[in-house]
Amino acid sequence: MSTVSKCDNCGAGVGHADNYCQNCRHPVGKVACRACGRSNPRAGKFCGHCSASIGADGSQSSDVKVDRRRSGVWSRRKGDFAVLLEAEHLDRVFTRGVTVEEGTVGLFFQHGAYADCLGPGKHTTENLPEKLLTHLKLDQPSEVVLIDDGDFEVGIRMPEARAADDTLIEPFLVATVRLHDPLQLYTNFIRGSSLITELDLAEHLGRQLFNTFSGFLQEHTSKDLRGRDGLSSKLESGLRTSLERSCKRIGLEFVAIEHVEFSGAVNDDILAKRADVRRRGEEFEVDKLDHRLEAEVREYGFERETQRLALEREFANLYGGDKREELLREDSFREFVDDVEFKAGVRGLLRQSERDELETRHRQFREDKELAREQLLSLLGFQRKRDRLQAEFDYKSDWLDKKTDLDERQRELMRKRLAEELQDRLSTERAEYEATLQREDLQHAAALARQSADANAGLSQKIAEDGAALSHKVATDKAEHDTDRAAAELALDVLSKAKRLKQEQKDADADREIRVSDAESAREQLRLKAIGELSPTALMAASPAETAKLIADTIRTDTLAKSGLNESQLLAIVAENSPAAAAALSDKFRSEGREELLKQINAELKQSTETQLQSAHSYAVMIKELAEKSLETQRDATSSVAKGAASPPPVVYPPIGMPHATALVCGHCSAGGQSGRFCRQCGGAI
Repeated sequence: MSTVSKCDNCGAGVGHADNYCQNCRHPVGKVACRACGRSNPRAGKFCGHCSASIGADGSQSSDVKVDRRRSGVWSRRKGDFAVLLEAEHLDRVFTRGVTVEEGTVGLFFQHGAYADCLGPGKHTTENLPEKLLTHLKLDQPSEVVLIDDGDFEVGIRMPEARAADDTLIEPFLVATVRLHDPLQLYTNFIRGSSLITELDLAEHLGRQLFNTFSGFLQEHTSKDLRGRDGLSSKLESGLRTSLERSCKRIGLEFVAIEHVEFSGAVNDDILAKRADVRRRGEEFEVDKLDHRLEAEVREYGFERETQRLALEREFANLYGGDKREELLREDSFREFVDDVEFKAGVRGLLRQSERDELETRHRQFREDKELAREQLLSLLGFQRKRDRLQAEFDYKSDWLDKKTDLDERQRELMRKRLAEELQDRLSTERAEYEATLQREDLQHAAALARQSADANAGLSQKIAEDGAALSHKVATDKAEHDTDRAAAELALDVLSKAKRLKQEQKDADADREIRVSDAESAREQLRLKAIGELSPTALMAASPAETAKLIADTIRTDTLAKSGLNESQLLAIVAENSPAAAAALSDKFRSEGREELLKQINAELKQSTETQLQSAHSYAVMIKELAEKSLETQRDATSSVAKGAASPPPVVYPPIGMPHATALVCGHCSAGGQSGRFCRQCGGAI
């Protein structure tokens, strides 16, 4: 025998086919590989057929790898919901051939995307589906998820659920689900885990149901849950709705709820009452069977007893009481007859016909006795059957009681084991999660420190460069501004002086014309006043003939003017009598109009002068404001660039000549024209 391994207990050599050590009797049997299902030595670390990892204690490792060297079988262990297999070279696997376990489907994922599924049976590169070959690259790493190909049941338990009266009820339900969306199942539930057991799925769905179910139980006591059909329907409807939502979230389809029970104090009460009812029903069935057997025995015994009594009466009539008893004690009726003839000393006491008749009757009597004996044996058989049924019933009752106790203890042990496993798993996951968070925090802090150092260095350099450029620009802008301001002031001064000289020239010309016009008007008024002081008769006497005639016409014209006639009518009437008077009257009217026109021209000239002076003053003030605002704008822009984004928004001044108004500017992006509480461009608060 060749030695392939050593005993873990004593170190002695153990053969490949040995199940126990020959030296210390320590079990060294084989274990089945979960990946391919073939037997392997318990001390092995890897499967000798498919290279899948096996634990040091013979248990299957959770990190299952697909066959890298030889073909095998893809299968799951009992209690597994989904197994994630990793394959680096599918082309080699399918070249040698691989078998998918019956009732299982393989879901292929490559680079996180769902490719296709592979049903049960043996598959090679020759019979692979065309769709799988289209969406899957066999020479690249892939992941295969093995899952049930159809409906499967999940037992969901909520151990901490309590009713409204604080009674622990521990609801347990069995639900049927099936695969609906492979990609969603892989993304939301399986990714990152190499093995998902039915317990993991039950715990996941149980956590989803706990909130809905606990809220429902807080509205009802434990007594309400014992037999109310309406409440049960409402409970089942709520569970169905919650399960549909929870299953859809992880890519499963809810089918139905198969069973719902309560495993806590309420269930103990219900199970006790159910066992009592079942025991009473079995006792009633046994009593019914016993009564029926007794009735059949009584009926059968009555018939047999009647026949037996009839035979006994007939035999008694033939032989009498003593003879009958003596006959029954003889072994043979023929010997009895011969003995009677010998005692009588007479041979042939009975004729042959009588002897035959006696033998016939004796034979019938013996048959009747045999029948009576069979009847008694049958009765004893019925009694033994009844006793046996009673014993079986007692045994089954004891067995049911013991099985109930055993199931309860097993359930309690299972509950404790699941709680311990869950606690260990939660502790491990919590430790891993905390370690991951700490590692990520350290990495993030280091990255932030590096970014901050780089940003500070870059910012310092940029601030220095911007400061130097800003200082140079400020100096340049200030020099240009001083030059522009000096030129503007000089131009403004020259312009003001030119306008003032021009205006003074215009004012002097206007005053001179006004004085000349006023002198002429004064002389004319004096002459007219002197003439006006003369009487018409004296004026006519002192004047030449033509003038006298003109004066007479003038007097007549004044008379006509007082009558309400206008200038045109007066000129028409006077022109009929004296053209000279009409010309004089026209000159009078023209002189009066010219006087009014001169007054109007003087007023307009004075107003125009005042307007031009005011415009010149406004233009000078505007030029001054423009220069000051330009300096302020350059100063604000320079300060804003130097201070950065934290500085206040720049001041926006209205156009030249426009009145000042309130303008809202965004402090984040400096966009103007705002009218609300938030910026139109970046959404920041104004």
